[in-house]
This record gives sequence, C-alpha cells and structure tokens, in this order.
Amino acid sequence: MFQLDKPHSERQTVTETRPTKPYTLADRGYGHNGYPALSMSLKGADAFCTWLSEKTGRTYRVPTEAEFDHLLERAGLVEPEAPLTEIAWFKENAKAKTRPVGKRTADALGLHDVLGNVAEWCVAPDGKGVVRGGSFRDQTVGRESRQEYTPDWNATDPQLPKSPWWLADADFVGFRVLCEGPAPSKQ
Repeated sequence: MFQLDKPHSERQTVTETRPTKPYTLADRGYGHNGYPALSMSLKGADAFCTWLSEKTGRTYRVPTEAEFDHLLERAGLVEPEAPLTEIAWFKENAKAKTRPVGKRTADALGLHDVLGNVAEWCVAPDGKGVVRGGSFRDQTVGRESRQEYTPDWNATDPQLPKSPWWLADADFVGFRVLCEGPAPSKQ
C-alpha cells in the first residue's frame, strides 16, 4: 500500500490525500478493543464523520461547544450527584492512561465517559477545534474543562509536513459523534 519496497523514484504519485502511515502504535499501548479513539486531529474526526455519514445515509459530525454544554446539562453532569471517581476517568483514578469505555457509571442519558477518559473534540463558535470534558491526565474534569488546539499537540511528529490526521503528542484527545435528525423508525 505504501510502496515502501520500491525506491522513492519508482513510487507512484498519489493525487489523493489520506492518513499517513502511523509511526507509533495508534492506541499508545493503552488498548484498542473497547477503548476510546485517541490522538486524532479534528480533521481526522471530521473525515470519520464524513465516512460514517456516507456509509449509513445519516449525517454525523463533531458537536459544537453549545451542543456539548447542552449534553452535559441533559446528562446531569454540570453538577453531578455521584462522585467524579464513579462517573469519570481522570488523574485521580485513571493511573495515567485511558481506560475501557463504559466502565464508569452511566449518566442520566445512559452515556459513558462524557467527562474524562479522553477530552472530546468540539467546534468553537469561531469554527476552530477545542477539546472539552477533560481527560485521564487532568486533575479535574467537567464543564469548565476546555483546551484550544495548539501545535504542541503534534510537536514530535517526525513527518514534514506534520500530519493533519494524527496528533503525536495528544493521546488525551478523542471525539464523540453527533447524529443529526431523528432516529430511523424500527421498521
């Protein structure tokens, strides 16, 4: 696929962009079956949503910050009744790594890991990507947990130009998808 067996001069020119070949384990050794997707750029998350939309015929996308805040309110996570250690993975209980999804108590909507484990991509009002909710490495997680993208999240990427798909130094970044419109009928 990557034609690494051929000298550079014999490789075909690719006119279509695609994710670059990973240079480290995509799961960072945390685990992949049942674990959150991580280290993906907003561009990568958007591309996944486009693929999923084409596959299913429904529209999927990364939520806006306002939608993320609304989710926290509906899920009862603005001021949760349960202790954070029961509903989220963060610095106090995650032991410096992501954890399998769904191992903490579900929120009022039946969702898991909305707070903690990995911070989730959202689209800010200015159209830029931010991550919300906090992650396994944060001391606190919640509505106030918000980080804007910084090039430091890809500083050690050895490729030139740096990958627009993966974040070499952001194993704490993941994403959740939003599906637009009502669920299809059971028929």
